[in-house]
Amino acid sequence: MRKHLRHMRQERYEALDVYHLRKILLEETQAQFAQRIGVTTAAVSRWENGRSIPARMAQRALVRERQEYDRLHDKKTTLDKF
Repeated sequence: MRKHLRHMRQERYEALDVYHLRKILLEETQAQFAQRIGVTTAAVSRWENGRSIPARMAQRALVRERQEYDRLHDKKTTLDKF
């Protein structure tokens, strides 16, 4: 049971991070963000709703986008994942 709860918390954490990057930092719609990182709008929606988590390739794209945002805004990225 604990393993299951840990997994659920991880998905929720991922969902909040994806939403924050997309909506708060980049101020993009799900469609714009999906096009930017090369996934479907449905994938972004599933991540934000906690129904799935980004695959490894998508995780890398998210990290790149956050690093680029931080670089353009003179901030330091402290996490390797979202």
